[in-house]
Amino acid sequence: MKAIQFFISAILFCTAAFTQSPSCSNVIKEDSVRFSRKSVFLNWAAKKKLYHIAMELKKNPDCKIAVTGYGKSCFTCQQTSWDRTYSVIKYLREWVGDSTRFVFAAAQDGGNPLVVSIRSLQPGEDGPPLTAPYIPCYSYHRLTKK
Repeated sequence: MKAIQFFISAILFCTAAFTQSPSCSNVIKEDSVRFSRKSVFLNWAAKKKLYHIAMELKKNPDCKIAVTGYGKSCFTCQQTSWDRTYSVIKYLREWVGDSTRFVFAAAQDGGNPLVVSIRSLQPGEDGPPLTAPYIPCYSYHRLTKK
């Protein structure tokens, strides 16, 4: 009798250990935030959209998202992309609190430089939560070492 109970508990433990947590890809759809031509700061429409994403992240603590900025053609384009991406992550971090749930990717090829895209991470995908600014002295976000 004890052998059967041990066998059943071992099977239940193995199935519980190997089942993946539900993906947040159905919770957080791919979205984007559009910036005006010369701005790196969020407008009210972007904050409203990011607020809803932040609330979904709070409801699903296992979800991680990738925040991607575009613009790799010149140094100032790269820095502007970094500032825009940082603005999005900074706003989300104010609501969510955990900065390890974000993957920071600025100055990428293949997208509109005025747009920062947001999407849920695929299983096994990872990256840094923050990278250093490309040209720190021209950054609108004054990051200081603590």
